[in-house]
Amino acid sequence: MGLSVLRAFAAVLGGAVVVAALVLVGVAWQRAQAASVKAGVSIVDGDTFDYGGKRFRVFELDAPDQKPHAKCDAEAALYAASKAHAQRLVAVAQSAEIRPTGRVQPATERYRERVEARLFLDGRNFTDLMVEHGHGKYTGAGGWCETPTGG
Repeated sequence: MGLSVLRAFAAVLGGAVVVAALVLVGVAWQRAQAASVKAGVSIVDGDTFDYGGKRFRVFELDAPDQKPHAKCDAEAALYAASKAHAQRLVAVAQSAEIRPTGRVQPATERYRERVEARLFLDGRNFTDLMVEHGHGKYTGAGGWCETPTGG
């Protein structure tokens, strides 16, 4: 092999090593960012959390409310378990990612302003995790006070 071919091969190989190193640095940075986000997530209730001084409403999730906002005693009874489950999910997660939808729910008498967002824990959608474990419902899937009808 000629010297020029060896130099060209070394240049290509060296470039590939640099690219691989940059990719690894990028992956490590993303993981560090996700871990630092997770450390700042504070659960307010089953479908609301605080992060970085802002309040977030989890997109497409309805979790039970506490009294006096619960629509019935059954909903109020589910509130504590839902909140505790949300706290456990965050506590055991290695990483969290917040993806705002671009919508903001304005402040009301009941709520302060809330940014609507998807929350991902270890890459899994928080809404799906809450629904799968019976501590939340997808928005529009019915309330917590309906009784099953016979049929």
